[in-house]
Amino acid sequence: MARGYDYANTEAALVMKAALERANAERGLSIRKIGSLLGYNQAVVLSHMALGRVPIPLDRAEDIAEVLQLDKATFLRLVAVQRHPEVNWELLAHSQGHGEDPEEVTSELELIAGMPLRLLSPEHKAVLREVVGSAHPRRRWLSEHEVPVITMLRAQRDNISELGLDEKDLAKLQSALAIPTGRA
Repeated sequence: MARGYDYANTEAALVMKAALERANAERGLSIRKIGSLLGYNQAVVLSHMALGRVPIPLDRAEDIAEVLQLDKATFLRLVAVQRHPEVNWELLAHSQGHGEDPEEVTSELELIAGMPLRLLSPEHKAVLREVVGSAHPRRRWLSEHEVPVITMLRAQRDNISELGLDEKDLAKLQSALAIPTGRA
């Protein structure tokens, strides 16, 4: 890690950097404008936070999250970890109850998406609903290596997503791939 950039690889800095880029790309907000909205005289301080040169102030985390449209609780937690990595935050988070907190799952998904779930595209929401509603969610998922095969099948049978393959096509595919019948 470069001298002076001790926080560069923290999740808080990485999330803030991505959020600043997204705010610029999607809402046309420059770092100078965001700095102004947050009351900073010098917007470069935001750049220093996002690059990990300086830590993100814990007392400003909620304000930053609001302007950058991040989940406040998630970002505050990330900043707390950045500021005090020696604290066992998992222990503190789970001391209130047992099992996984639904809000934590939501926060994690929003962090991965880089936006509140309510802002996801209709296509993203439809896929999430299908997976969550499935009794076998892993079977609903394709690895990157499987995507070309499914893309080829969809190109050959445009209604495969709705109707699947009929017995005749399935038998042809099994034969072509030399898969013993009953193992598909």
